[in-house]
Amino acid sequence: MKQIPTCLLRIEEQTLGEEQSMKRLSELANLRENAIREGMFNSVKSFKEMDTNELMYSTIDFLIGTTFSKINNKSQESDYLSSYHFDLFLKLMVKMQLCVKETYKSTLCGTIEVGNYPKVPTRSQTKGILVNIQDRTFWIARLKDLIHSALLQLQTYIFQCNTLGHSIDFSLETYSLKFFELKSVFIGIDIQLLFHDLSEPFTETDGINNYISSETSSNEKFLALPQRITRCKTMPKCYSPRTAPLEITTKKSVVIPRANEKELILVNVKGVKIIYRNDVPNNMQNIEREGNIIITSFKFCFIDDSDGKYNIFVPMTKIGDFKKVNNNKSEHRRILEFNTKDNICVKFSFLKNREERKSICTALNSLVFVPPTSLEIFKLIESIPTKPIRYYDVLDEFIRLGLNKSDSNWRVSRVNDDYVFCPTYPREIIVPKEASDELLLEDSSFRSRQRIPVITYVSPKGSSIARCSQPLCGLTGKKCQADIELLKMIRHGGPSNKLRILDSRPKTNAVANIAMGGGYETEEDYPFATIEFESIDNIHVVREGWQKLCWYCMQLPEHYKTSQIINCNEVQQWWKIILAIFASSIKMCRYLESGESVLVHCTDGWDRTSQCCSLCEIMLDPFFRTIDGFIILIEKDWKSFGHKFMTRAGVGVRCPHSQYSPVFHQFIECVFILLQQYPTSFQYNEDFLIEVDDAVFCHNYGTFMFDTDCEREKYHVNERTPSLWSMIIENRELFTNHQYIPSDNKLHLNGIPKFVFWEKYYFCNRKL
Repeated sequence: MKQIPTCLLRIEEQTLGEEQSMKRLSELANLRENAIREGMFNSVKSFKEMDTNELMYSTIDFLIGTTFSKINNKSQESDYLSSYHFDLFLKLMVKMQLCVKETYKSTLCGTIEVGNYPKVPTRSQTKGILVNIQDRTFWIARLKDLIHSALLQLQTYIFQCNTLGHSIDFSLETYSLKFFELKSVFIGIDIQLLFHDLSEPFTETDGINNYISSETSSNEKFLALPQRITRCKTMPKCYSPRTAPLEITTKKSVVIPRANEKELILVNVKGVKIIYRNDVPNNMQNIEREGNIIITSFKFCFIDDSDGKYNIFVPMTKIGDFKKVNNNKSEHRRILEFNTKDNICVKFSFLKNREERKSICTALNSLVFVPPTSLEIFKLIESIPTKPIRYYDVLDEFIRLGLNKSDSNWRVSRVNDDYVFCPTYPREIIVPKEASDELLLEDSSFRSRQRIPVITYVSPKGSSIARCSQPLCGLTGKKCQADIELLKMIRHGGPSNKLRILDSRPKTNAVANIAMGGGYETEEDYPFATIEFESIDNIHVVREGWQKLCWYCMQLPEHYKTSQIINCNEVQQWWKIILAIFASSIKMCRYLESGESVLVHCTDGWDRTSQCCSLCEIMLDPFFRTIDGFIILIEKDWKSFGHKFMTRAGVGVRCPHSQYSPVFHQFIECVFILLQQYPTSFQYNEDFLIEVDDAVFCHNYGTFMFDTDCEREKYHVNERTPSLWSMIIENRELFTNHQYIPSDNKLHLNGIPKFVFWEKYYFCNRKL
């Protein structure tokens, strides 16, 4: 006789008697061990090594599989559970109540629960009566009614509404209204179990269910009470490319958030074939592979029927576009062309009927292409309680730079406190001490989108970096005295009388903007300044160059290495774009080191301007080469100054579109190049850069939601979503460069950095 936990014996004795309870528990042990041998559970523990919770939940898992197998066979029996299974189930229900020491009291308005535990519904004859949970007759009556009613409802609903067994309308609301009885029977069971394909057993196997499991360990798999988001040490396969390197959920993220109970399986279509994909070498692109398409409330999945090597996992926010294609001249008549924002293209063929393809498109349209303000695509993380932390404060940075001294030439203005002055600027801006708010208001009408010249960094020598948008000169050559005075004040704030205006655009583009009311500064209007054009390509050129490079890298054979591709046209064109950013940033460093202040702008001042300012600050200030400093840099020069993260990432719209572009990735890649050439100067490592870059597309966090601070405050993003920075700080060791040597030195670049190809980024999606 196997060893039986004494607590279970006591429970069985109260309900079945000593002899019968020993028999039942022995049978239970045999069931458990048989299930382990058959691969039904991941656990390798023997029965005697399992604690009571593991035993209980594993057995419930087995019972659900048995029960739903009966449903799938369309059993007409009125009693869906055999007497044997029913006795086991009854024993477990009683045990659950005893173990949590819980008492439920029925009322006319429903069930009142004691503590934060699942509710148990009430039979009409027990209203107002304190339930005796040890009364076997009471439980038999309740469970028989509930099991029969719940399973009958489920069977009728699913097979009448959708013969495939996976209706996309099966939402949380539907669940709570139509299947409360079922929820009450399976106390503590993951809600996702109700959304599995009914032809599949409801047990964890080495097949498809491993990929759609939402929990991470055996002892917490089935009972997931609401809790604050934490990082999981054992990451689920559906989220972790490190445990499954060929999955494309993210670009090899180091730490991934644990799954949330709100992630529901909405669609499950079997027998789908991949007939083309561009993330494999050319000779493998048209090899057909069959599998399942699964759509959850958070991601798109393709599960390969063979070895799983070609599985696909894509977060909804990373889906670029999809469209239906019909081809009557081929056996693959119904095709779905699927594109991701990191340039992966896959074509799926549906051989059976068009309804399957339609259900997938309907689900994707409702989840992917929704207005960003609706937050529907972030429902997975929306309700997670988080304690908002402010990682960047203008006043703190003002003090860190030493600008709070009595002889300082700068002040913090709150002219934009309500975001009316400039919706794309931060609440507080640093301006010359002599500049009044009235002067700033007057100047706002002369700069595009009211983005007036403001200070973002002051070097130890007193020279400053100011940033703004283009002047609105127009065809009439309009000029603004307030703008001229403000730039004079910025020039006087530094040790030199020179002001360098670096226009990041090619001059031809700046001239073309005149016809649309824009323009550029001239030395006639600003005789105290020198104007230079940096010829950094716009977002459209960046997007096209990045796409071509990604497509090229995905199709390379496995043996191709960096040394063999650096001379290809795609790499050279991309490096040319990167070089222009480096050239402008290095020029800024030299001007600041010589005591000259710099004004940087492009068209609107939120793309190329952010790139050059932040890269220059990294080279000049060692603080921004630390993890904490880099977080502040992104919050300051990117988020607070209105870089359009959601627009550039294409959230809520079909991509690629005219405003979609990897501008932020460009900057991250520039930092990676510096990291490779100065490995002891950076506290953060390559994994840190990949994690930050990938978070923009995947939106596991709210850090890069919306385009401005104004919008983020309006929709309470910090309160409603987890923060990428909190995760990084909690897992600092994973993102720390162990070659780092703290130093106060600047990065002295002797010319343009050497070319470094980012293998880990561009080769991550190759299926070899």
